[in-house]
Amino acid sequence: MFFINGRSHTHQFSFHPIPSHVIYNLLHPWHLIPANYKKLHKAARDITTINQLVTLAYAVGGAFTTVYLWKETNDVSTIVKYNLVQYPTILLCYVISGLILKKIQFKHLIQIGVLFYILNYLLLIFLGRSVNEFILLVGLVQGLGAGFYWSGYAPFTYKTTKDTNRDLFNALNSSIGSFISVFIPPMVGFLLSMNLADKEISFSYYLSFFVTIIVLLVSFFYSGRLLDYGVERLNLREIFSPLKIKAWKYVGLRDLVDGFHGGTDQFLGTLLVFFVLQREISMGIFNSFFSVLSILVTLKIGQSLIRKNRLKVGFIGAVFLTLGRLIYIYMFSFLGTVVSSVVGLIAGPLYGIGLASTFFDVLDHSPDHEKAYFAYITLREVFLAAGRTFGALMFLLFINNVENKLAVAKYWFLLLGFTPLIYFYLTGRFEKLLR
Repeated sequence: MFFINGRSHTHQFSFHPIPSHVIYNLLHPWHLIPANYKKLHKAARDITTINQLVTLAYAVGGAFTTVYLWKETNDVSTIVKYNLVQYPTILLCYVISGLILKKIQFKHLIQIGVLFYILNYLLLIFLGRSVNEFILLVGLVQGLGAGFYWSGYAPFTYKTTKDTNRDLFNALNSSIGSFISVFIPPMVGFLLSMNLADKEISFSYYLSFFVTIIVLLVSFFYSGRLLDYGVERLNLREIFSPLKIKAWKYVGLRDLVDGFHGGTDQFLGTLLVFFVLQREISMGIFNSFFSVLSILVTLKIGQSLIRKNRLKVGFIGAVFLTLGRLIYIYMFSFLGTVVSSVVGLIAGPLYGIGLASTFFDVLDHSPDHEKAYFAYITLREVFLAAGRTFGALMFLLFINNVENKLAVAKYWFLLLGFTPLIYFYLTGRFEKLLR
């Protein structure tokens, strides 16, 4: 394979062969995953494996849960309530986890979270078409799963990574998630589109939920391999003490914005794509195609990203993410979905990989972070929970009082598209204070 290199000062063209390793990386990007996986030490590899098992479970069952709830209830408000009840529950789990840390380890929190995840899918199976009547209970259980899981995962990740390898760690996790998305969503989408029981949409979903439970059980037992760390019990009075530091005020505001974005962005994005593509199999194939491309892009950015360039790269990513969202809502068609996905393919890793590490950066520069890091992480969750709850409540208010609900969903989704720019600005403010 060759490319033409034109020179402005001559009418001749020279032909240069593209190196074979570049071609191989483009055609077989997944070989980069084990190569980079080996660069991490054992504890980081173990937590990566567990997180990817949970990601696999989400790809099998969780990714289509929003579509399942939509088909069963045909009501966006129900889906909002399902998500809304999770946000304060997650925060409560962080507080409870901090108070019992002396008695249990991070790996036990992860296992408790996984058990609640399993219970959530069992409820979806056994409640069936009655899920609408118990939507708050189902959301509560899902929130307990997420709360305990992430209250164990986040501090464990902090203890097992350093500033020198966090970008690679984040890129590797993201790339493995993309690798999973290459194969699993199309298979699950095909299953869900088959309607295995005549005129019953539920049976196919129940089967995917059952497989999800099996994968989660594997992650539960694998979690027992994780290292034990000496941890301090959470002092509730310490949670807000970091706000005395100016940098942490910007961190809090940034997490508030991040929570506002995250409160409705994911499930709205899933619903809107479903409205455009119409079938689960189409969603699965679409995700698969872009996941193949994402593996190479994400890992390459993670490998080459220099710490001092994080903000510059993050700004470029934020601008193009916003541009992609504008294109998507303006066109709101298959072509618009493709164009915005192509933009997001590059912009997402540029924005996400470097900026994802900045929270731990500011934590590294904070007083007494070796002992009080769980208090800092809990403070972050306070702002995230507040932002998520406020965002979901505002969206619920609009969706219940405007007749054209699709228009509300589209323009709210567009509004959320501007939050990366605010997130970047606030990140720049506290990063400047760390220099």
